[in-house]
Amino acid sequence: MQSTTRPALLLKARPTATQLADRFRDPAPDGVELYLDVRDVSGADWQERLARAWQQAAVPAETVILIEGPIQSLDGTYFDLTRAADADYELIDRLLVAARMLGARAINIHCVAPCSDPERLAEAVREETLAAALPFTRWFAAACAREQVWPLIENIPPVGRMREAAFVYTPIGVEPRDLAWFTANVEGLGITLDTSHAQLYINAACGRVGTEADRPALRSVVATYAARPHPADLDDYVAQVAGGIRSAHVSNARGLLGEGLRYGEGDAALDSVVRGLAAHADYLVTEPLEPDPNCAVQMRECWQRMRAALSAGHGDGA
Repeated sequence: MQSTTRPALLLKARPTATQLADRFRDPAPDGVELYLDVRDVSGADWQERLARAWQQAAVPAETVILIEGPIQSLDGTYFDLTRAADADYELIDRLLVAARMLGARAINIHCVAPCSDPERLAEAVREETLAAALPFTRWFAAACAREQVWPLIENIPPVGRMREAAFVYTPIGVEPRDLAWFTANVEGLGITLDTSHAQLYINAACGRVGTEADRPALRSVVATYAARPHPADLDDYVAQVAGGIRSAHVSNARGLLGEGLRYGEGDAALDSVVRGLAAHADYLVTEPLEPDPNCAVQMRECWQRMRAALSAGHGDGA
């Protein structure tokens, strides 16, 4: 944990020549978190393609690099901590190869067991799913430790759109108690706290969802989280898992489905949250969803807003 200096402030990118050139133009960030889509780690030539894009970007040696794993596994199904299929093990192996190639400091995977049935959010199913996810998560953490890479898990929104306008649920990974349980039971495991995902969960638990929950399935999801003890706000969510936080994805959210919004457009007061995260995280990653992923317009706005928030918090020019 960094206690005397601010966290590294990173932009998100896929490893394409266009996106990397955009992210590293002036003013350059401290680094990038690479989202490795399943397309980026598929095919016999995936390593050559990754190396070529990286070389074209001429990334400075001191640049901070993190890796985020994809929402899909190598066999095209959603990544799932409980499945432990050959495709999932091979996916992690490829993420580790990419980390070695690029000198990445951490690999982040999603704390998720995707399903289409909101009834699987029941408490008994949650407990069974946590236990089922433990062997693969421990294997992931041990594999990262051997490569001296930080293993991280990321919280999930109550209704996952999965980058394709789907409605997907998960009995684990939404509530802060799940993240705390994993870090307590998996040696060396850390947390990537996604502020947008966490705010969407808080909105669901507090009933601040408007007409977005008119579908019967979504009403059921909201009712499930509202019936359980839950954080009062995003600062409270951070406090409940603070000891395990190693990185954060920063963007805003609104209602039940409004994910990845601009820094100042949503239900979260992100300045105070960012300052709270900075006491624990080594890396803060900008993650508003860009209309054009090749141009980090909203991400750079988020980056500047985080710099200003940290500077105001420390009074010494972050």
